[in-house]
Order: sequence, then C-alpha cells, then structure tokens
Amino acid sequence: MAPDRIEAYLEQHLALWRTRGRDRLHGGFHERLDAKGTPLAVGYKRLLVQCRQIFAHSLAAGIGFRESADAAHQGFLFLRRHYRDERRGGWFFSVTPDGKPRDRRKDLYGHAFVLLAAAQYLKLGKTAEALDVAQATAD
Repeated sequence: MAPDRIEAYLEQHLALWRTRGRDRLHGGFHERLDAKGTPLAVGYKRLLVQCRQIFAHSLAAGIGFRESADAAHQGFLFLRRHYRDERRGGWFFSVTPDGKPRDRRKDLYGHAFVLLAAAQYLKLGKTAEALDVAQATAD
C-alpha cells in the first residue's frame, strides 16, 4: 500500500475512534461500533479495549496525528479513575459504561496492555501519570 493511502486509512480510522468511539458522557472509549460507526450498548468496557485505544492514539499523536492526543488523554484518565483496584492492586477486567467495576477478575494479558498503553502515553510527555500507572501495575 502506498504511503499516502496508509496515511488516509489511518486518518479515517483514527478520526472514527476519536469522534464516535469516544464516550463523551462517561469517558473512555465505547467497546464496539456498528458498521455505521454507532456505538453499541454492550453493557461493559474491557480493560484491553481501553488500553489499545490509549496506545493507538498516543502513538498516532506522536507521529503527527496531533488530534489523537486529546483522545489518548481522556482515555488514560478513565483508565486511572475506574480500572485500578485500590484495595487489592491490579486492574479490573471490565467496568460498566459509566466506570463501575463489572468483572473484578485480574488478567495478566490485560496488565501487559496497561504497561503498553502507559509506555506509549509516556512519550506524549505525560511523565508523572504514566509512571504512576506503570508502577502500580508492576507492584
């Protein structure tokens, strides 16, 4: 695929998740969109999906898609506020759309995604926030 087609493809999909994919009412990202880009009400938001979106938008912002920085930031805030198990440590597998714990199980693969998202978010200059999440995950 030619570089200009790759860039157009990225911009189309990043724009979709920056706009329709963001949950502007509760924060974070919607779990799924239908073929028309409308959020599907599935009743949960998984840790993996949030981290994948934070990673993708942080990476995109770092390579020139500056509009993605705000999406990464609001996703990171939702992650920190709702997924961390303050009592037992670790990160919940999923929360309700408004951020209440839904599935309190811990998943090692999900924790790896938290580290991946934090590492890429760190590159946006969000040092304290990203290091705090990385340390909490390592602990």
